[in-house]
Amino acid sequence: MKSFKLILILLFLVVLGCSKNETKENISETKSLQEIYFSLNVGNNYINDSSLGNWIIVHDENGNILDYSKYKNGDKLSFEAPKDSVSDNLRITILNSFYHTSEGQKNFFLETFPNVPKKSIWNFNSSIPNTNALLQNPIVGKFNINVNNIPEVKNHTLTGDNIILTTNTTISDSNQLVINNVDLHERNTYFLSILDGNNDLKYTFIKNVKDGDTLNLDYENFQNFDSYLNVNLPPNKYLSTPLSVIAYEKDLNQNSGVYTLNHRYDSSYWNVGLNYIKIGYLDIFEKYKVDFQLALEGYVYKYRKEGSKTENLIVPEKPNFTYEDSSIYDFSFSIDEDYIRKVNTWKYDSESSTIVWQIFSDSKANLNFNKLPIEITEAYPEMNIDSMKYKSTSIYTKSKSQLDFIEDLFISNDKNDEYELESVVIKK
Repeated sequence: MKSFKLILILLFLVVLGCSKNETKENISETKSLQEIYFSLNVGNNYINDSSLGNWIIVHDENGNILDYSKYKNGDKLSFEAPKDSVSDNLRITILNSFYHTSEGQKNFFLETFPNVPKKSIWNFNSSIPNTNALLQNPIVGKFNINVNNIPEVKNHTLTGDNIILTTNTTISDSNQLVINNVDLHERNTYFLSILDGNNDLKYTFIKNVKDGDTLNLDYENFQNFDSYLNVNLPPNKYLSTPLSVIAYEKDLNQNSGVYTLNHRYDSSYWNVGLNYIKIGYLDIFEKYKVDFQLALEGYVYKYRKEGSKTENLIVPEKPNFTYEDSSIYDFSFSIDEDYIRKVNTWKYDSESSTIVWQIFSDSKANLNFNKLPIEITEAYPEMNIDSMKYKSTSIYTKSKSQLDFIEDLFISNDKNDEYELESVVIKK
């Protein structure tokens, strides 16, 4: 009898062991049949305190909702599905909402990116400005500058090392420039350029300045730049974003040896009878940031480049742009301009909320609105999607590809990358 009981116990243990092994095998087999088709890592300081909620929504390439999730600082999210059940490309939509305390509004910003490769890993990292250069170059006094023998002063730029100076500027007569109460910094080398009455742009470096100095300079000792770029301007228009030309001795991330060669040129170009932007370059600088924006009749022209100097630039005429339906559901357009990628924008404003939806896509994609999950629309009743109106289309004629643009935005952490952006914005 004891032997029989012992046999039963042994059989039970064998069956139990087999059952456990089968369970483990089933779990392992189930896991092997799943795949992570998208991942998101959120930085610890990415979301600020005014946030009302942040969501990421994943659609397949046909616009069907795959999954969605709310995210917060420090989150690491993985989206899984059965193997081979998800399309090779995804549509990712980001929803950021926050409360604007000064205006008493709730703000909702949505961005949709199609053709995101499956198994992509995105990173939302906060961008913290580098203030080390300013902290290491404190103000230690004041000084004054007088420049004489100028054949009329049309414009000027005065900067210190990595500092755009705010000065009390007066022109005492057409041949003299007086700049008083200039901030003196520990790194006491300054750059001054002047656009004169002959439309010549010349410069000088000012070194070894001391507190209380009044520097008397002769414009005849100013030098020509090593090379120039003239950008022709349409008549009677204006720079909606002032021209900025920042020069770097070696690389774009250095904190010293950085000077702004041109800054705050606005409609004074036309006021002084100049129908082109004049940019000067110096061979001692290897890298540049050039940035400006023109508000033209029926469109806006934008240009930005970080890297080597721009050798040639032509402001294009307004392209022929037509669309049939401005609805976010059925929007499409035609244009007689080749381009690399585009951004379509819809917006709705009310006293209580602002909603902006931007769809980023390449030149081939004709992507419109993706339905949001009911849970999200019910959570934010102020987010009136159906009331949004078409606002603009941005056409990028100089840019990285759509895939490289997404990689720079969400995947790569390389801050030394050079780029050139040229776009035309057509507004409704």
